[in-house]
Amino acid sequence: MHRQAAYPYVNPVLASTRPLATSATVSSASAYPATTRYSGTSSDFSASANRNDEQTSSQLTNAESELTQHLRILVGDHLELDGTNGPETDLLPYEHVRMLGHGGTASVEMVRDVHTGSVYARKVVKNVYSRNMREAKQALLNEVKVMKRLVAHHHVVRVHGTYTKGRELAMILDPVADGGDLASFLQNYRDQGFSWHKDSTNKENLAQNNILRKAPYCLVSALAFIHKQTIRHKDIKPQNILIHRGRVMYTDFGLAYDFGDAGRSTTTGYVQGMTRRYCAPEVIERGSRNSKSDVFSLGCVFIEIYLALADDAEHDRIYREVYHEVVYAHPNGIPLPYSFIRIFALLRAVVPKMMRKDPSLRPSACAVANLILTDESFSKSPDLCVECSGFSISGDNNELLRLLPATI
Repeated sequence: MHRQAAYPYVNPVLASTRPLATSATVSSASAYPATTRYSGTSSDFSASANRNDEQTSSQLTNAESELTQHLRILVGDHLELDGTNGPETDLLPYEHVRMLGHGGTASVEMVRDVHTGSVYARKVVKNVYSRNMREAKQALLNEVKVMKRLVAHHHVVRVHGTYTKGRELAMILDPVADGGDLASFLQNYRDQGFSWHKDSTNKENLAQNNILRKAPYCLVSALAFIHKQTIRHKDIKPQNILIHRGRVMYTDFGLAYDFGDAGRSTTTGYVQGMTRRYCAPEVIERGSRNSKSDVFSLGCVFIEIYLALADDAEHDRIYREVYHEVVYAHPNGIPLPYSFIRIFALLRAVVPKMMRKDPSLRPSACAVANLILTDESFSKSPDLCVECSGFSISGDNNELLRLLPATI
């Protein structure tokens, strides 16, 4: 086993004695033998009791020793285990709780740390061919590097640690989203017949309305921060946005591009992975792409949030196709109903610009975020989360002025 750690590795000690459902758990039946009827001398009884005490003590010591031998994965650790099976595999400090989701090459499950009881999301990429292992491992470490750069933001999922085991690559993520991803959240919202305009006393409907009304402003604030760190996400879609404790969080930076060394965010040529429905036109056409491609994708997400809140069947039909085709069909601007302004007042003027076909005509995420954060009527709105209301993002004031609704 090889460990790359932020701290020197120390042989782990038992951090908690709370019962855990692991191989090291001591059952009451084995640790404490059942009481049996005894007939004999007192000395025989004393000898038997001593033997039972010694046996019990030995069993407890062995169980405790087994638990203390589990590896510890600290924040920032990367472990490399030698094989797919064997003693090192058994020493991983995580027990399965339940599956969270799976795709073609990866699965995500909730796991519990046997030392601390903390729960995490473990993303595992399985069956990586040996000839591709070096490339896959580098991709994993690049994703971790990107996420570490973004750890300061409250709307970005954090990486706790990583490890490789044979043909598996694993990433331990925090938190485990209690609300699932935005795609399933929106579908569940629709399935329950919720909407923004209903005069409802349903507390769950009102709570979910509150989450969805805040989401666009938090998402654009986080995207502005991501771009300020010279990172493009490159795969923004509802499935890659989690909801935890009512807060939206970006996840899955597997396709992200760090353009810090390059000095500019523009790339050309082959597109490594895409989700067609949310791709900007220049991505589909394999033209020059930059951070404005993320802005387009985020505009698509805003529309989907609106469609769920408004229960707007007419515009639902318009946006059933992939979004870049809607842009092609409406060269003078995508159609947004007047009711959009009642839900997202400041964004009605901005979203069509975020989704312009020409990326050079789209606003930056910083400009959109600053438009929201500098608006006096909105800065104290309950639709802006506390953290975002105090989050400052520097940007181009001239670009900001071009976005103001009064100039449209």
